[in-house]
Amino acid sequence: MTLEQVLIAIAICIQARIPILIWGSPGVGKTSAITSIAKSLNLLIEVVIASIKEPSDFSGLPFIDPINKSTSFAPPDWAKRLCHAGQGILFLDELTTAAPAVQKALLRVVLEKVVGGLRLPDSIAIVAAANPPEEASDGYDLTPPLANRWVHISWPNDVEYWCHGMKQGWRTVSIPTLPTNWQSQIAPVTSLITGFIKRMPEMLYQFPKDATEMGRAWPSNRSWDMAIKVMAACQSAQISDEIMYCLVAGCVGEAAAIALSSYLREMNLPDPEILLSNPDSLVLNPNRHDIIQATLMSVVSAVLRDMSIERYGQGIRVLSKAAKEGAVDIAWPGFSVLQKHKPADANTAIPEIAVFKDFLELVA
Repeated sequence: MTLEQVLIAIAICIQARIPILIWGSPGVGKTSAITSIAKSLNLLIEVVIASIKEPSDFSGLPFIDPINKSTSFAPPDWAKRLCHAGQGILFLDELTTAAPAVQKALLRVVLEKVVGGLRLPDSIAIVAAANPPEEASDGYDLTPPLANRWVHISWPNDVEYWCHGMKQGWRTVSIPTLPTNWQSQIAPVTSLITGFIKRMPEMLYQFPKDATEMGRAWPSNRSWDMAIKVMAACQSAQISDEIMYCLVAGCVGEAAAIALSSYLREMNLPDPEILLSNPDSLVLNPNRHDIIQATLMSVVSAVLRDMSIERYGQGIRVLSKAAKEGAVDIAWPGFSVLQKHKPADANTAIPEIAVFKDFLELVA
């Protein structure tokens, strides 16, 4: 990816509050770029140099609470400032020069946003930067539990971008805004990924054998969950497939991302906009439930990206046609998602939904 694409990818993860780790050589501008993105998004940024911290700087310094007569753990000032701001970025720099004991203390910070006895708000984004261990001063590989908590992305040494900036001034990167309803895309993407995992169950969890690979992206139940959120955010903001692929690879590793990409190409899904314009054009392959599921959820995803009363009604008709042709169990989840996000003035008396009568009675 180009540097501009990497900046967009980082900005999307920050807005979706998905932890992202940027790998790059010393002196290439990672820290200044993150600071610039924080300014563009109007977010407080707290820069914490992991290499000069002790485990207690993240787990909290113990003290005796005289009121409760128990031991509590005092959070550092930077954590208090982030809590007071309500939203912002915790930027952990020089992660691979943090000692293994410090990396262990960071586990709860990254996954649960707990620092000492303080829980950071969900609106806090966590970003880290690291040099490859061989380029870091007294560098360490990341431990597998810590590595599996990040979206990993490589920082490109973009010669063209640098030369242009030095001669003509630095180009302003247009940071896309993540829609507030981006999480509505999680359900369609989840159906797509679970269909893939059912077809290739060996891709769900693959613990690396090589020590270096353990410190990078690899597939696990946790990292696939991150991949789903990344794809949902990218689809909601209409980010390019190239950027989305790199972020998915940053969650589950290159091999799993390639397998997913091949699976999606092999399915050769119809254009959801064509199906929305003409629901009768839907043709089902009764031998491939995963393709039916992916097709219907692509329609749901398209409607959610650009919701209107008309598109809602057409989406319902596509799902109803699939149900009428014997795929009611597969169509029902997508129908439920559209019902949940139904426009306020939408017509609820669509004759075609009678095919879901049994399901509707169960949830009534």
